[in-house]
Amino acid sequence: MAFNSQFGLQPYSFESSVNSDNYLHMLENHMIPQLKHHRAYNNTIFMQNGAPAHYSLVVRNFLNKHFPNRVIS
Repeated sequence: MAFNSQFGLQPYSFESSVNSDNYLHMLENHMIPQLKHHRAYNNTIFMQNGAPAHYSLVVRNFLNKHFPNRVIS
């Protein structure tokens, strides 16, 4: 669950073990749309741990594209 001082994002449940493919799908289709809906997309600082799904090249490239200089990982 992600949140800031003004709202919380709706929870998301993975149907299987988390991997880079389904994690990226969640970012693209669940998290980004909610941030845009709440008009928080442009000022979000994205923070995550170093889990393998979080640290794959495809996920890091996606996050760097959408949150330039605003990713803590």
